[in-house]
Amino acid sequence: MCESGRVLHHPAHNIENPHTIVLMVGATAENTLGARLVAKEPVVRILGENYHVRADVRVIRLSGHADANELMSFCDHFDREKMKYIFLVHGEIAQLESFKSRLEENSFQNVAIPEDLAGVRLD
Repeated sequence: MCESGRVLHHPAHNIENPHTIVLMVGATAENTLGARLVAKEPVVRILGENYHVRADVRVIRLSGHADANELMSFCDHFDREKMKYIFLVHGEIAQLESFKSRLEENSFQNVAIPEDLAGVRLD
């Protein structure tokens, strides 16, 4: 919903850059910054300042609380040959390892669970 805390600094620093993609995942509550971005409002207020939305705002309709079956169903829409990497970065390690195995069993390649604060080079 992008309403408070550190998350506000990301759009504040990038929303006016036309080379930026803002990816909104899941639902947004009415009258929130997230809802205004999804609605494609041309100007939004962040941290007391007005910003012109020049970034490409995209939406993925997926619950932020999706279970493994919902996530697998979502992943099944992608061409496994075109996907270069999958990074699992949120959740308990046991569940991440389990989901990683499930993805690999379903022919997904290069599935990784990066260490906290690890950098990843994308070639």
